[in-house]
Amino acid sequence: MPEFKIALVDGFAGGGRYEGGKVGSPFVLMQSVDEAEYLINCSRNPTTQVNIRANYYFVEKNKNNYLYLRQSINDSEYKSKLGETLFLFRGEFKDYLKKIVESIKRTSPRGGGGAIFFLDQTGYTDVSIEDMQYIRKNLPQSEIIVTVSIDWLIDFIEDEESLKRTTDSIGITQYLDIDEIVRIKKEKSVEWRSIIESKFSVAFQKAAEYRFFIPFFIEPLYGHRGYWLLHLSSNVRAHNVMMQCIWDKGNFMKHYGKTGLDIYKIAYKPSNGAILPGMSFTEVERKHHKKGLIEKMPSYIWENGGGLLKEIVEDTCNNTAADLSLYKESLSEIWDQGDIDVRGKGGGKKKKREIHDSDIIIPNRQRSFLFFRNGD
Repeated sequence: MPEFKIALVDGFAGGGRYEGGKVGSPFVLMQSVDEAEYLINCSRNPTTQVNIRANYYFVEKNKNNYLYLRQSINDSEYKSKLGETLFLFRGEFKDYLKKIVESIKRTSPRGGGGAIFFLDQTGYTDVSIEDMQYIRKNLPQSEIIVTVSIDWLIDFIEDEESLKRTTDSIGITQYLDIDEIVRIKKEKSVEWRSIIESKFSVAFQKAAEYRFFIPFFIEPLYGHRGYWLLHLSSNVRAHNVMMQCIWDKGNFMKHYGKTGLDIYKIAYKPSNGAILPGMSFTEVERKHHKKGLIEKMPSYIWENGGGLLKEIVEDTCNNTAADLSLYKESLSEIWDQGDIDVRGKGGGKKKKREIHDSDIIIPNRQRSFLFFRNGD
């Protein structure tokens, strides 16, 4: 593949640079593409070099920010891209969405498979469910990374009328049990962030009509105002790459929920460390998730008859914080303890006890004692 095409959309671009010279999201995106291309080609000979052809779409509604962004680009090494592969729009993101999508459809293959929308909105109404649905329907292989201010949830989550009015404005009420959410919050039986991850993230995913989603919280470096980030995709590979990135970075990201499978199933009486309040994707917490998968996956495989590893991941990845490598590590140990068997792509026995993407995972007819001990 001598050329790789990708479209990167920053719907709330800002001015491009902060006081003190720190670059904003538009420059972060462009510099990341340059870095990726360099790293890819480091180990390749001249005849197999890859050119990443990236088209950038930056939208900013504030006039002064827009003018500053344009000037910052004009003063940078990216000046020559303006009007060619880099396009600036002044106004509301929603007003330029259709124009941007049509441009991507003309230049990007595979239904927008190389299109990623970064929607770092200020509150929670700048990006509508209709906008996300439009992106998915017209660019079915695209990805969305959207942020949501969580302050409004804290304010309204204990009042049915106010919460319903707010969720109506977003377009997710039909996927929520408002009475249940308010009751859980008033009982203070779980951390309110657990409610958001278990209830609201599923509602957003269903409403936006993307198959896969990853929610987590971003804690600010300074101050107390954090926000909620949601990754939406229709491709399990994109889902896994995002999850792997979260585990690799593990910096200001927080997850509120259970380990293993069923992470969004609220436990009213947490026990045995099943709930990790505000886990930070560290190596210690990765071991907790691995333990949870080892306990729960045998039952799932027996109940569903097993299948290709890819199919199992697709069916369960929305309910776990595991990336693909954690799946493989967990399944390898389950294989070792005798609860499952792993066959190669053609169905034959494997000589090496290594699990690959194309392998078939099947229940072992002679289940181990450990299965009966851990099974539900």
